[in-house]
Order: sequence, then C-alpha cells, then structure tokens
Amino acid sequence: MKRVVFFADILGFSYLATANTNLAGDTLGSIATLLSHEDEIARHLQAASWEQRYALSDSIILINREVTPAVTAAAEFFFNAHSYNFRHSEVPVLLRGAITHGIVKRVPGVFPESVPWNLIGPGVVEAVIMEKTGGKGPRLFVSPNVSNVIKKSALAWILDAIPGSNSKYPEILWPLPPDPSATSTLAPLIRDFMRSAVRAFLTVGHNEEALPHYLGLLHVVTRSLLRLRDLQPEIGEKLCLQSGIGKAVPRLQDLILQTPSIELQLLTCIEKLL
Repeated sequence: MKRVVFFADILGFSYLATANTNLAGDTLGSIATLLSHEDEIARHLQAASWEQRYALSDSIILINREVTPAVTAAAEFFFNAHSYNFRHSEVPVLLRGAITHGIVKRVPGVFPESVPWNLIGPGVVEAVIMEKTGGKGPRLFVSPNVSNVIKKSALAWILDAIPGSNSKYPEILWPLPPDPSATSTLAPLIRDFMRSAVRAFLTVGHNEEALPHYLGLLHVVTRSLLRLRDLQPEIGEKLCLQSGIGKAVPRLQDLILQTPSIELQLLTCIEKLL
C-alpha cells in the first residue's frame, strides 16, 4: 500500500536520557499527551486522525492516506509540541521530522505480545534517512513527491522549496499555521513561540552540543517571519518586532567572529527583518 509516512525524532534524547531521566520521561509523556486519543484537548489539536501509529523510544511513525491532511497535522503537531515544551520544560526539547509518500507494509512484530505490528518499506526508509541527514535543528523535511503535491494546494505558503542551513530537502515552515487565514487569530500564540525560540537560543544555545540545533531553530523562525512579512505584511511586521529576534544578532556576530563559516546566511536573513 502507498501511504504518507511522518517520522519524527527527539533531538538530543540520548544525552537527555542519560543526564536527566525524569526530564526524558516527562518529554515522552508530553509527546504522548499531544497524540492522545483520550485527552479532549489533544483530540482538538489533532487536525487529522492518523491511520496507524508506531513508537520506539524517542521516535514516532504516523501514517496517513493523503498528503495534504498529513502535512497539516504534522506541522500543527510540531508547533504544539515545541510550544508545550517551551512552556513546561526547564530544558526545551526539539523535534526533527520528515514526511514521505511511498510504499509501506505492515508486518507482524518481533514480540507480538507487546508490539503486535511493525512497519517496513521504501516510504519508511526514505523518511528515516531524510530526518537523519537533513540540516540541524527542529526541521520538518518533505520528499520531492510530497513537495509537488503541496505546491498545488493552499499549504504552498508554508513550503520552503529552497531551504537554508545545509539541507538538500524542501521544508515546511511549521511555525506558521497551515491555513493562512488563521494567522491573525493565532498571532499571539505565534508571537509567544517565537519569543521563546529566541530566548532558548540565547540561553541553551551556549551549550556546544545544543548550539547547532538552536541555530536551526532560529533559522526556521527567521524564514517563517520573512515569508509572513512578504505575504501578510501588516502581521509580519508586527510579529518581527514582537518576536525580539534582534536580540539574537550580537550572539550571532560573536559566533561568526569565532567561526566565520557559521550561519552567515542566518545573520543575513535576520538583518533583512530589522
């Protein structure tokens, strides 16, 4: 069967599971809550019902029949998960994911008493490879065949077909709502998320291991603001000011002086906003 595959992974989970097992458990718990079928708020946040759901440690695989509902649900899940983590976690945890459309096959699990089914096939393999080899940070990559479908839909406004920061895959600008008409209503939530993203970069981003991922986060936020300002100038200009993204410039300038090759493209993007 041909299905849409959404694969997502928690960044830095191995370190987290070793250094702070309670926080690692809380992180998995928050992801489980957002994907819950029992929680009323979680059901409200889920834009689409996933046909099949699989999980292993810090990774999840969700299956849908159609591209557009799957991308919508994945983008909203990314936004809700990161917003939740920024509000509730002392160390914000980031996700990275990929969406593909390909052949998948459900087969019996190795240990059917605990996990009755497993999922295999080119669609799954492609999603895992894309997530592992894409640029750093909380990126949501899409395969070329998924990108081609999105280009012809209302979701085209959150598709970045020329992604930045060393990635060869198209990306979804998930800090923006899939429905552009919802931007005005959701502006306070977007503002709070972007403020949190800037604050996280300035604090957690001093950790050498975490820095590339928080640079990636800042890059996604910056490209989202540029897209918003181009297509919805009034809201975009307001959110650019309210996000506080200018506060990241001195830190970025210091990083570029220390390592000239690091994220000059990102600094250029931010300067376009200011």
